[in-house]
Amino acid sequence: MWLPPAAVPVGSGRRLWAGLALAASATLWGAEPSRSGQMMADPPGFLRAQFGLGPRDLAALDRGQVIARVVDSGDNSEVFAVAAVRVRTTVARVRQQLEAFEGRRRPSDILQAGRLGPAPVPADLAGLTLDGGDLSALGKCTPGDCDVRLPAAVIQRFRREVDWSSPARTPKASALWHEVLAGTAAGYVAQGDATLFQYDNNDMPVKVGDSLARVLARSGYLAEAAPDLYRYLVHFPQDRPARAEDYLYWMKERFWIKTVVSLNHVAVVAGDGPSGPYVVGAAKQIYANHYFESSVSVTTFAESAPYLLYVSRTRADIRASGFNFLERLVLRRLVEGRLEAQIRWTRDRLEERNRPAASADP
Repeated sequence: MWLPPAAVPVGSGRRLWAGLALAASATLWGAEPSRSGQMMADPPGFLRAQFGLGPRDLAALDRGQVIARVVDSGDNSEVFAVAAVRVRTTVARVRQQLEAFEGRRRPSDILQAGRLGPAPVPADLAGLTLDGGDLSALGKCTPGDCDVRLPAAVIQRFRREVDWSSPARTPKASALWHEVLAGTAAGYVAQGDATLFQYDNNDMPVKVGDSLARVLARSGYLAEAAPDLYRYLVHFPQDRPARAEDYLYWMKERFWIKTVVSLNHVAVVAGDGPSGPYVVGAAKQIYANHYFESSVSVTTFAESAPYLLYVSRTRADIRASGFNFLERLVLRRLVEGRLEAQIRWTRDRLEERNRPAASADP
């Protein structure tokens, strides 16, 4: 449900704008919640204890207002966010929403999107176009100097296999783009995080699998809310819960000054706990062409405590020292605004079936 920034040399202006874009897409940055077993049983208590929400915020939440916060985790390369709203709905409706990839973002945020098959192939990405900016960048890329997040071997393939002076460069580059993305998705489906890219597009190489491991290690709230789902994301494709529904999808979105293409793995579990019916969904980003190193988001809902709760943490492609003080202030404003709009849209979508048919009339 959230954000990005762009890959460029350390200290450059493009990294700054990349970081701001990351914020605009909706992630958080902040202190890791520790005792989060109350995430579903007592969402207001969870928000108070782990994110410092005060009586005024919690009273607003109880009145049906949306709460969206970015918090400081002490890691300046991380964006860590939380959002919550009281919602009149059912576990079944929330689960249906989480299992629909087009339901995870507002339609206005999506440029293109599609599901990947159980064995991803390039044809699954036929609807994905290669933007002019990325096309131009790929024609100039070299390992260590590329405006698209890719490993060195893939950057070299674009140099070697595409004749950039040919009129056919666009369809050829697009076909290779689809092949590369389908290949990384297929590798992930077969063998998990170990097959994910190492980004070699700038002077700060990063392995996506290592970055995801760091994010998941800090996601204790998911481990307590749904231990089996947490193990599955860590050990994927092993340890799949029998009750899980999951899928991979690709999406192209406009973030700040760039268009972001991402590959994402969503897993959803639902059941009956001590407090009644509940659902937990987690989204794990396994590739992004700009802004991100990695991202994991968690959405929970329990009918006994009817609050839709969303927690996200993202590692950004930013200088080694992370965002500075002023950048964090701007990030906070951008992320909270986008996150609030997203959670409000989701609430309205979940509650629309509760309204009388006449209320839909203008």
